[in-house]
Amino acid sequence: MTQPDPSRFFDQKIADNYDVQADNLKAIGDNLHLLIGLVLQDLPDDARILCVGAGTGTEIVHLAALHPNWRFVALEPSPEMLAKCREKMEKHGFDERCRHVNGFLKDIAPGESFDAVLCLLVTQFMLDPEERQAMFDGMARRLRAGGYLINAEISYDVRSAAFDAMAQKWGAMRKKSGATKDDTAQIIAMMLKHVAVAPPAAIEAMLKKSGFAMPILFFQSLFIHAWYSQK
Repeated sequence: MTQPDPSRFFDQKIADNYDVQADNLKAIGDNLHLLIGLVLQDLPDDARILCVGAGTGTEIVHLAALHPNWRFVALEPSPEMLAKCREKMEKHGFDERCRHVNGFLKDIAPGESFDAVLCLLVTQFMLDPEERQAMFDGMARRLRAGGYLINAEISYDVRSAAFDAMAQKWGAMRKKSGATKDDTAQIIAMMLKHVAVAPPAAIEAMLKKSGFAMPILFFQSLFIHAWYSQK
């Protein structure tokens, strides 16, 4: 199976509206970014951070404002999303501290290492479990000893008795974010088609296989779960 083509989903139309939709759910994003900042607060003053699937760069803006000496690499396969990220870095004055790479993990030199890797709502698009595991392995290899991986996923046990009830609330959240589809069942069907929704235990097993002894779940908002793991 080949690497998913991000242009199928994150084209110019999506890039132009991405931050607008995110602003409608700003409370969720703000909480996640607050907790990420707390997890990473013990990194060195000159830390280097790799953001895999950086999108429009919201997490970079948050961390760059807190830590004026940190440097970032924004890795993003969608050129349209990366252009928005670059615009945002320039707007906030962080462009000199952020290198932009249009591509995938293979486009980061094997010898380049980081104090933290952030991967927020990205690996869920790897429909092949082996490719998803390989992505976790690749991020682990690029971490320095003691470094952190923070990954957020759409994660749930779709076979559980609670799934349908949670799906209803997820649909309501999606509509609040500005999604055009008003049929919750259709929203969920599209999610299950394009996203590899795995139970939290399965994500934690992948992280352990990549060498992280104790992934810690530190955030949940409906289907969105986030873990931090230390190398």
